[in-house]
Amino acid sequence: MKLNKKFGTLLASAALLGTGLFGGLGTVHAAEITGALDGADGVTVGQENGSENDATHITNADNNGTGQSTAGIGWAPGNLLLNQVPNFDFGTGHTLHGGQTVYPLLSAAAQSGARSLVVTDQRADMGKTEGWNVTLKLSDFKGTDAETLPSTTTDPINLNLYAADGDATDKAYIKAAIWDMDRTTADPALPAYVFDANNSTRTDKPDNVLDTAVRAGDDTTAVAVWGAAVGNGAGTWGLNFDGEHSAELTVPDAAQKIGTWTAQMDWTLSSGPIQ
Repeated sequence: MKLNKKFGTLLASAALLGTGLFGGLGTVHAAEITGALDGADGVTVGQENGSENDATHITNADNNGTGQSTAGIGWAPGNLLLNQVPNFDFGTGHTLHGGQTVYPLLSAAAQSGARSLVVTDQRADMGKTEGWNVTLKLSDFKGTDAETLPSTTTDPINLNLYAADGDATDKAYIKAAIWDMDRTTADPALPAYVFDANNSTRTDKPDNVLDTAVRAGDDTTAVAVWGAAVGNGAGTWGLNFDGEHSAELTVPDAAQKIGTWTAQMDWTLSSGPIQ
């Protein structure tokens, strides 16, 4: 049997559903920027990006002159985006039938938040969102010769996800974030997803719906992983799997076979609140 060159990394792919969703991971098309002062009160036509003439002379006792001009800015609704989905590597070289059936993740990349599920909701103001949800399916684990590891309802291979109520180094946790493609453009080694310290205390964060198991090879069941209720989840949020025990793979002894095996994770982002 040939060994798979990916050495235990689960391949991640994503699907987008619902009204107003983009079709690409991490793809953000810039909105057309136009003048905010067109037709604004107090702005002379033709001077939207120019200067207002003022004929006020200094005639008062304080020797002060006055003049009025206008500043303006505006925002438009954007999209619901699945920016990033994580790879899960549980390692290779484990001893066959050595009594171990639960396998933690290998250590995450050096940058905190690099192994993260990231969603951006640009469609509405904070507090006025429609909500969104993410589900996950896991394929069978296969070798390069198309052989699969057996996973049944009675003796399953399960991907187990574990949540923390707040920041934690050992379980998955939520962080307000910024999706900044300029970082990746400037240095490909940097993730485009970065924590937003200014919004760390926001109360409208997504709900944590983890602590669940996704069975390998179950193509009929999409398991709820993460989501936001109505009114929550505006902006960019990351569900971070930095900790080695934020996700674990359970493989029964009878399903263990020599070689290296990979499975595809299909993440689906949908519009609407979590159920």
